[in-house]
Amino acid sequence: MMRVEDQPRLRARSLGGRRASLGLFFILIVSLLGWHSMEHCDGLAIFGPGGRIGGVVFFEGDVWLVMTNISAGEHWTAQTVSASPQDGESLRHLLTRGTPAMPPRWAPSLAERGRFFVASQRKDAFGIPGKWCSAAGAPVWVLLPLGIWPLATWSFRRGRLWRRNRRGWCRQCGYDLQGVQPGARCPECGEIATRARFATAREIAATSLDAPNTL
Repeated sequence: MMRVEDQPRLRARSLGGRRASLGLFFILIVSLLGWHSMEHCDGLAIFGPGGRIGGVVFFEGDVWLVMTNISAGEHWTAQTVSASPQDGESLRHLLTRGTPAMPPRWAPSLAERGRFFVASQRKDAFGIPGKWCSAAGAPVWVLLPLGIWPLATWSFRRGRLWRRNRRGWCRQCGYDLQGVQPGARCPECGEIATRARFATAREIAATSLDAPNTL
């Protein structure tokens, strides 16, 4: 008699359910921020060591990433800001064009195409010696694939597993488990068979006709 500790154990299988949940949550958050940014300018700033600042800004359905070494807060702290559309326009003009009083040599270098842009001031940003500032912007929808990918992967894996279970195939490699008892291992990959395919009425009848008469 096989002891409990000698019985084969099922291997834990991950279909990416947690990642899919995080992906769905990410899509909801990005969609909410994109909708809210149509009437507000929302930002998150993270203050790092050495005066470095990393920030994310949502405005008019766009998202900006901003990096600078201009000290503006305590190290390893974060701050959220919600400003008016006028403040958002002023910030965008400052990042991409500078100020009217700024000399041309201090104006940021800008590459722009539609709603995509990359602006950089590598030296003496905004007229401050030794400071730099870089920014990049794009529509909010460019972030959505980051959440859609784990959802699509989870859906594909769930669909493949459902088809294999329905057809009585091995959950791991897709080998046909006809005649393999539940709890035995797959002859192809060694995965424990959790479900054997039930024979149809036609297969049972054909087996009965082919079997020799023992009477």
